Amino acid sequence: MFLVGSVSVLEVVDIFTDNIKILSISALITILLSIVILIYRNHK
Repeated sequence: MFLVGSVSVLEVVDIFTDNIKILSISALITILLSIVILIYRNHK
């Protein structure tokens, strides 16, 4: 039982870290896109 519990906890932590990576990458992409759009509009 203890082994199964620790494995499930590890899986949850793994999924959580993956979600954090995906969220941070998407946030970086959106910030970069907004900066590019702002620069593009200012140059027009």
